[in-house]
Amino acid sequence: MESPPDQAAAAAARQDKEQRDYRLIAKAVDEAYRAVECDGGGYPFGAVVVHGGGDDEVVSSSHNSVRKDADPSAHAEVTAIRQACKKLGKTSLAGCEIYTSCEPCPMCLGLIRLAKIKSELKVTTVCNDVYRRWCTEPSRRSPLPPGSTASSQRSSESTTRNPAWR
Repeated sequence: MESPPDQAAAAAARQDKEQRDYRLIAKAVDEAYRAVECDGGGYPFGAVVVHGGGDDEVVSSSHNSVRKDADPSAHAEVTAIRQACKKLGKTSLAGCEIYTSCEPCPMCLGLIRLAKIKSELKVTTVCNDVYRRWCTEPSRRSPLPPGSTASSQRSSESTTRNPAWR
């Protein structure tokens, strides 16, 4: 059984970790908002890659740029991992952690494993509320493609897009 000072130290360490996680998840959520506000109504997903050496160095942070780049693989996690690999000059991100605003899709999970990022993902569900608002407030989105109607756009999105998978 731990003595009271050991319990207090363990509780303080847990609280520090929770505060760190909260701060970095908040940064991922900020990236998700940036996707909607800055990228012409892009999908609201964000990711942050952190070097886990105790110094909390943010290696890269990014948001979804699928619409902006016309690239179906430009998910937030993919873009953040690409930037981190380029910045660190290596393909293995062992020793790094990733914080995401929403649960990663299967493609992103595969890349996270391939890049050897720690398997313990830090995820928030706040993004689901952002996504719901994005879907219900037309002013938050970019204009529809020429020649399409709002009803055809909505029906194609609802059949081809699962918000949990992006």
